[in-house]
Amino acid sequence: MRPLLPAAHGRAVLVTSLGVLATLNGAAHLHLTPLPPSASVAVLGLWAGPGRLTAEHGAAQVIARHCGHLPLALRIADARLAARPRWPVRELAERLADPGRRLAELSFADLDMHAALAAGHRELQARGATGRAAALALPLLAAEQGEPGEGELTVARAAVTTGGALSATEVILEQLVDVQLLESRAPGRYRFHPLTRLFALTARRAAGTGC
Repeated sequence: MRPLLPAAHGRAVLVTSLGVLATLNGAAHLHLTPLPPSASVAVLGLWAGPGRLTAEHGAAQVIARHCGHLPLALRIADARLAARPRWPVRELAERLADPGRRLAELSFADLDMHAALAAGHRELQARGATGRAAALALPLLAAEQGEPGEGELTVARAAVTTGGALSATEVILEQLVDVQLLESRAPGRYRFHPLTRLFALTARRAAGTGC
């Protein structure tokens, strides 16, 4: 059974989801991707005020870069600046500069970058043995890719990292793509967004402490 959606002529429903709702009949999908740097700074100015960012344009660019130019992360950073009108913009830029606290800083009210990524992780664990295997592989793959800009993951490279067969590894990688924890811009080639990689490495530390 599926939730009832209005189907009358002239009516539409906007549904947002971390995962792709590919099984909804008649849906038109709009995939949000990282924004260009100039557009990222413009988004930051929607609530914080463009004049405020103009005065500290360099700091605004740093914030946009640490947000990975993702719309959700930018919206959260913008909300934090708007709620703290006496903060210099560079204060948030400096807070986000620390990778260890970046995801924690990207949180305001009901908007939370870590929680958004954790939802995909929970969905994996609810998908049975294959999903749980993908969740376990996530931190290993993030560590294997290295820092952003250090290349992509291939199925063969991922298989060496996880110790699995090529066919099983490809299934794991595609599971991660399904919940938006991994990007695939071409068949057989994968990479993490910088914020997703930080989340994956945090999951690795949690696993190491038995949490």
